[in-house]
Amino acid sequence: RTDDMYCFTAKKWPLGINKGCYYSISLDQEEAKRSKASTLESGAFVGKVRSDKKSLDYTLYDDGTSPDGKDKGGTSVLRHELLHINFSNSLRNRDPGAMTVVLPEVDSDGSFESVQPRHHTEGLEALLKRGEKGGLLELKNRQPKWNAS
Repeated sequence: RTDDMYCFTAKKWPLGINKGCYYSISLDQEEAKRSKASTLESGAFVGKVRSDKKSLDYTLYDDGTSPDGKDKGGTSVLRHELLHINFSNSLRNRDPGAMTVVLPEVDSDGSFESVQPRHHTEGLEALLKRGEKGGLLELKNRQPKWNAS
């Protein structure tokens, strides 16, 4: 006998032709049926994953407010970046894909360095590109090899 257990719901929201998309993550099974505004305001909303326009970079955020958001200087907490994934090659080019994942290191007591960028040049993606990896854990997949047959 297997017991089914619900984990979470993710719903894709396009950001526009040149901006990529994001996925809202919720603990409510009915979230996929709701509008964008009610999804973000619901108590079940826990965060989002956002991609760039080429779908090569993805960043996981908690439920805080974007630094560019409508609540500038308000009472909302600035969002944390929890994880960044970079795919360096695209399968569209018939090359195997290499993946790099960056996240804050977690100490033995469960604490970690908070990444709350106020500008896009301060986030996990920017730190990875600059090679500033202090307090960050970098994971890479084994370099894939293309099998032409």
